[in-house]
Amino acid sequence: MMDDTHLPDDMLRRFVAGTASRDERQQVVLHVAHGCQACRNRVREILNPPIPEGAYDAALDRLETARLRGAAGVSAPAEKAATALLAELDALPASRREILVRNSRRYLCPHLARLLAERSFEMRYQDPRLMLRAARQAATIADRLVGTTPDEVAQLADVRTLCASQLCNALRITGDLGGAEQAMDAALAALKQGTGDAILRGLVSERLGALRKWQCRYAAAISAYEEATEIFRDFGRRHELASALVGQAIATFSEGDPEGALALLFEAIPKIEGERDPRLTLAACHSVVSCQISTGQVEDASLKWIELRFLYEQIGDPLLRLREKWLEGKLLIAQGVIPAGIRLLEKTREAYRKKGMAYDAAVIVLEIAQGHLRLGHLDRVRALISEILPVFRELEVGRDVLAEFVLLRRAACVQSLRWPASSHLRSGPAGPSTSEPERGRIS
Repeated sequence: MMDDTHLPDDMLRRFVAGTASRDERQQVVLHVAHGCQACRNRVREILNPPIPEGAYDAALDRLETARLRGAAGVSAPAEKAATALLAELDALPASRREILVRNSRRYLCPHLARLLAERSFEMRYQDPRLMLRAARQAATIADRLVGTTPDEVAQLADVRTLCASQLCNALRITGDLGGAEQAMDAALAALKQGTGDAILRGLVSERLGALRKWQCRYAAAISAYEEATEIFRDFGRRHELASALVGQAIATFSEGDPEGALALLFEAIPKIEGERDPRLTLAACHSVVSCQISTGQVEDASLKWIELRFLYEQIGDPLLRLREKWLEGKLLIAQGVIPAGIRLLEKTREAYRKKGMAYDAAVIVLEIAQGHLRLGHLDRVRALISEILPVFRELEVGRDVLAEFVLLRRAACVQSLRWPASSHLRSGPAGPSTSEPERGRIS
């Protein structure tokens, strides 16, 4: 990331001490993870001499009676100890870290697992590979935790639920829908063994909705989101409710109901705490533009797009900037500037492929095909559909979606210049890949 620029020493010291802000922690993680050996060595120096293994025992023992969820559920000494453990891991080569989280008793710390899960969640718009690596480490540690009392067993099950659900997120975003399904199964099984925390159940329902949405099982996705919204509404969690409503809106849009999706989005937007969560604001506004395009409100979408571009630039996450280009290409096609829209979408698709995000790269082909269909390039449409069918089969999307792709190909063969009105994926995702709450409830 920064080969010839090093982070300030005081920031590294705050990171090791556990007093760094979330933005500082994220900056250190990404900087070191992208190969700055000098800063990695400095972290190791700050940690030297190594903290004795037994020094963490008293703090970690407090976790036996803690709720193990959110900052209020973990004592300050335990959080500081876990942050120090995380800094130790970050100072080591990646291969060594993998060995330690799988085998070392030193890192069997529930809050360390939660910190890794939080890190994974924060990276979802920046580096999918690092996101997945952190999620796997979190789940590995969580799976190794063993409770000795019924209360502790239930509390550790909550930790496994959080880590497994984040692993599901990471696998989903990187296109491994089969692996994501297995991780969600693990999260649901752990949830049954946990404390019965309702908010945690809402989070898992929301993440289940995101998985079903990517599997093109839209009715199941909407049902899962509805369960999450009911829980968050009952508990007065306005911001979490807004997040679930945005996810439900995207699933509703993908099912072919952009008007219904807009109604959900307009309900969600006033509930979003923008300063706390600008990415959720962006996801909602992105989805509004996408729905407006699909309902023929191209002028309104164009005006909203002008406002949205500033927010994309302000946040600046790499994967969100790709979402920006995706939406811009879609808008260009809707405005009639079709060749330029197709070129932009093709570049965006290639960027997704290079990042290993097979699902997004596959879905964006549908936007490209729509542009070619409007230009009457039927041979190109048939080629694109034939190219993408095996990818969706490999990604294990629903059979009904595959059948509709076959219908699209047949429509091109008979010179049809319209997409079937019921085509589930005719417009691709209406917003950023994840609509889960951006705040670290897994932190």
